[in-house]
Amino acid sequence: MDIDKIAVIGGQIIGLFSVLGVFGMISWVFWVGYKEKQLHHEQVLAAIEKGADIPIPPIKERNYRNQGLIWLFVGLAFLIAIWISSGMIQGAIWGLLPIAIGIALLLIHKYESKDNSK
Repeated sequence: MDIDKIAVIGGQIIGLFSVLGVFGMISWVFWVGYKEKQLHHEQVLAAIEKGADIPIPPIKERNYRNQGLIWLFVGLAFLIAIWISSGMIQGAIWGLLPIAIGIALLLIHKYESKDNSK
């Protein structure tokens, strides 16, 4: 087998596993959320059957500041990594999308904290 063919096949396999890994992680996150809701539903049904108080699920407060900082720095890392590896700014422009999401989340945090302080 030719070395070039092995390199191409290796690159395709890496790409395939990368895509499968991303979809696998997303599926796992949705599955865990589904299982949490299912568990709460079973607890509510058991409480109704026993005549006990219905347990109230804890409200998860979103932390926009942390999420915004994560998106911002992931975008910066993405932009720098593509720019350095390819040497072209055109491909690195895609890093601006997560940067914009991070800035938007930071702005939401800023304005929500002002509203809560009133």
